[in-house]
Amino acid sequence: MAVGTSGRIVIDIDPGLKRRLHAALMEEGKSLKDWFLERCADYMAERGQSRLFEERTPNAPAQGARQ
Repeated sequence: MAVGTSGRIVIDIDPGLKRRLHAALMEEGKSLKDWFLERCADYMAERGQSRLFEERTPNAPAQGARQ
């Protein structure tokens, strides 16, 4: 699979699996993108890497940001 520089990820999966996944996520009120990003964050955390998105309180500076 090619690895480009854009933020897009394109994969081919079984159409039936895709329908079932979308249906299950719809029941939970999640989009495929939301679910995928959650799984990515969990995977990276398990590997001991930084989280993709830092959780901050509103108006709090990002970690490492100058004040």
